[in-house]
Amino acid sequence: KTRQLIRRIHDEDGISVVMSTHYMPEAEMLCDRIAFLRHGSIVALDTPQNLKRHLKLGERICITYQGEADISALQGQPGVLGLKAENGRMEIAVDRGEESLDGIIKLFSGAKITDIEIKEPDLEDVFIELAR
Repeated sequence: KTRQLIRRIHDEDGISVVMSTHYMPEAEMLCDRIAFLRHGSIVALDTPQNLKRHLKLGERICITYQGEADISALQGQPGVLGLKAENGRMEIAVDRGEESLDGIIKLFSGAKITDIEIKEPDLEDVFIELAR
C-alpha cells in the first residue's frame, strides 16, 4: 500500500517524493530519477534507463552447458566486457552493438548448450558497479 500511495501522490497530485532505499527493484519501479550516494556524496544521478546505459554494463548472456567451451577465445572477442564461468554455467557481459550472439554460440561448438538467458542490466548491477 505504501508503494501505491507514493505512486498516487506523484502521478495524481504532481508532488515530488524523495525516498531512500537499498532495494533496487523498488527504486526502479517508483522513481523517475535516482541518485546513488557514496560517503555522503552523489556519485550518479539520472533516470534508471540512463544510469544503465551510461555505465556500459552491457547485456549478460547466461549459458548453461555440458562439455567444453573455449573460454580463452571468448576473452579476446570484440564486445565482450567480462565473463564468469563455473560448473557448466557461463555469464558473459557483452556490448551487443559490437558482439553478436552468433559469434559467442560458435565458441560452444564442442559443448551441449542446455539453456541460454539474456539479461538486461538492472539497478542492482549499477549499484554494484558504482560501489567498486
